[in-house]
Parts: sequence; structure tokens; C-alpha cells
Amino acid sequence: MAKRGGAAAAAAAAEPIPLSRFGALVAQLESVVASARQKPPDALLCFDLLSELSSALDEAPKETIQLWQRKCEDALQSLLVLGACRPVRRLASSAMGRIIERGDAISVYSRASTLQGWLVDGKRTDPMACADIIGINIYQLVK
Repeated sequence: MAKRGGAAAAAAAAEPIPLSRFGALVAQLESVVASARQKPPDALLCFDLLSELSSALDEAPKETIQLWQRKCEDALQSLLVLGACRPVRRLASSAMGRIIERGDAISVYSRASTLQGWLVDGKRTDPMACADIIGINIYQLVK
């Protein structure tokens, strides 16, 4: 019985996620992040993409946001950690907060913890210069 439930869960996880405007923008963001591992991300491209992602968040239904939330949060977190310029970090942080607000709010704890750990891991020479990376406005998320 447990095997059948496990197989059903695995089959459901393997189903493709339906593509929407929001999903297409998340896929583009994942592509930018993947290419940014070799060289810093293009600030103008990231800024435009995050601006579009922000407007798509306003239009997308909650179910669509929840389907793409994990992938989007992962891509945004990677963009923040890879060292994007300040305006891009601000937009990425804002998008992260809005996704958590409109999607599944439970992920705020793990994301904030991961980013906090990144800041205090001892490898940052100036943690205060990186502090705006955790631009998630927790007050707005929990009010």
C-alpha cells in the first residue's frame, strides 16, 4: 500500500508543470542564473527580466505562483548570492518577498535562514555591504 502511494507521488512529481507567462519568466531567470556561474549576470537583462516577473506576479493566480514558487525562489536566491548589482538585488529581494506573500508563506523561514547563513559564514569581508541581500520584508509577510 505504501509503495503504491509512493509511486503515485513520484508520478505526480514527474508531471510537467503547465507553462504560463510567469513560468516562462522563471525559466528565463533560471537560464540567466545558470549562465551567470561563468561570468557575472548582465545587470540590464536581469533588471528587465525581474521587472517583467514583478508585473507577472500581479497577474498570475495563486495556483500558478505556487506551481513555480520553488524554482523561482531558487533562481532568485542564486542571483542574490552570485553577486548581482544593487538595483538587481533590490528587485530580486522584492520579488522573493512577493512570491512568498502570494504563494506559500512557509518558505520564508528556510529562505531567510539560508541567506542569513550565507552572510555570516565568515567568508564575507564586509557583511554590512551584503546585508541588503536579505531584502525580504518579513514585517510585510507576517502582518
